[in-house]
Amino acid sequence: MWEECIGSDRAVVGLREQWLSDLEAVKKTIGIKSVRFHGLFNDEMGVWPAGQKQPSFLYVDMVFDAMLERGVKPLVELSFMPGKLASGKNSILWYRGNTTPPVEMAQWGELVGALASHCVARYGIQEVRTWSFEVWNEPNIMFWSGTKDQYFELYRQSATAIKKVNESLRVGGPSTAQAAWVGDFLEFCSSQNVPIDFVSTHVYPDDSQKKVFGEGIHYPIEEVIQRAMTMVKQQIEASKFPNLPLYLTEWS
Repeated sequence: MWEECIGSDRAVVGLREQWLSDLEAVKKTIGIKSVRFHGLFNDEMGVWPAGQKQPSFLYVDMVFDAMLERGVKPLVELSFMPGKLASGKNSILWYRGNTTPPVEMAQWGELVGALASHCVARYGIQEVRTWSFEVWNEPNIMFWSGTKDQYFELYRQSATAIKKVNESLRVGGPSTAQAAWVGDFLEFCSSQNVPIDFVSTHVYPDDSQKKVFGEGIHYPIEEVIQRAMTMVKQQIEASKFPNLPLYLTEWS
């Protein structure tokens, strides 16, 4: 199943000829279907930096156009916070992706809705309904400076905005590290009637097993991923959405 999607750096790298050449080679050699990357909304992508009155998707178009021309779809990770909307300056990694919640959650929803509407207008609903929109990246660790409840509201704003564009567009989360939050997230979506089309999470073999599985549980490193996925699948099956697909959007 790994051929469905691979991960690669951040969005702005998709403007480089070397990256596109590598993408062509990987597509031809192993047949990947989509690529996921961080930072689609970073200020380096020119989407909505401070001082700009409305979002611009010029660089997003350039990256998505080039991917689609090579037969690869984007798995659209909605991150990080544009300077125009950010409530602070906390950042992650050397390229300083802003990890803070928006000053106004509704503005984030407007941005996500504008992106979805723009993509449908540019590429057509038949194409964009085959994509997946994933809300943020690993909000349970240093990639999100807000609270768990604030992430859930960020997800609500995102999912609602995407579905307003077209009900057939696919959105999911919580995109957590260490296979975390899935049960609580699904309960939130159920109790608040928030749309969800898939569950996404991450796990690495060397993640803290105490954090993944709980106190006093330890498995051989080669069993960590499969046991974590079994655990998350059981949480999905126990929820009000027992048939949701599970996407492991980061692993190694």
